[in-house]
Formats: sequence, C-alpha cells, structure tokens
Amino acid sequence: MRAHTALELLICRYSAGDEVLSLRSTAVRAFTLFKAYREGFPRSNRLSLWEPDAYQYVMWLLSLAVLLGLKEWVPTIATWISTNPEDGHDVLVSRLFG
Repeated sequence: MRAHTALELLICRYSAGDEVLSLRSTAVRAFTLFKAYREGFPRSNRLSLWEPDAYQYVMWLLSLAVLLGLKEWVPTIATWISTNPEDGHDVLVSRLFG
C-alpha cells in the first residue's frame, strides 16, 4: 500500500504542476518502495500486462522514470513484469523497454 500511495502522490504532484526536477526524490521513494515490495515477496505475482491496472502501472512507472531522468530504474522496472508466456506479449511495452 505504501508503494501505491507513493506513486499516487508522485502523479498528483506532477499533475498539479510541481517543478519536474523537484519530483525526482518522490519518484525514487516510490520506485524504492516498489522494489522493496518485490524483494520482500519474490514469489508474488509479477505485473501481467493483460491486466489493465498492471499495464497502467507499468506505463506510469516507465514514463515517470524517463521523464524525471531516472533511466537507471528502467531495467529494475522491467523485472517487475511477468515473463510467463501465458501472460502474452505487448509490442508497445517491448519497444519502450528496448
């Protein structure tokens, strides 16, 4: 829940017009909380792109990482996405991460 709340705060601050560079620390906090969750629950389901909420999270996380100049987080975010063949393949996501 803390990771979700941190991401919501980041999106709200961005939408409210806060200076983009001032959002970096909030983004790092959100990404760090997501990473800690994933490391704390390694057997939990990864983000399956066919699920609308998961797809939206991936787009938010990736877009914010690039927008805020935190491209070092992109490979980490990629590890949060399911690689199960049954979850399908998304061309847009593949190209964005490529």
